[in-house]
Formats: sequence, C-alpha cells, structure tokens
Amino acid sequence: MGESIILIEKSWRVKNKLDNLPELLPREYRLLIIPVVIIIMAGFMMYQQISV
Repeated sequence: MGESIILIEKSWRVKNKLDNLPELLPREYRLLIIPVVIIIMAGFMMYQQISV
C-alpha cells in the first residue's frame, strides 16, 4: 500500500512539472500524456498484485 502511495506522489510531481512547462508542451499533448500515465500506473499496480 505504501509503495502505491509513493508512486502516486511521484506521478503528481511529474504532472506538476508538465503543468509548469506549458510553453514546451502544447495542451493537446498534455491531455494525451495524462491517460497514458494513468494506464501505465494501472498496469504497474496490477503487476505488483500478481507478483505478490
């Protein structure tokens, strides 16, 4: 449980960095990145549950 909280906190930091760089990433790309991050996180959580 603790590991997933750390993972979520890291993803929030990444998201904050993306939000702080709007001039480098157009809004459309940021909207595409968010679901990709969610899918990767969901897959990682599933993988952790299977490996335990």
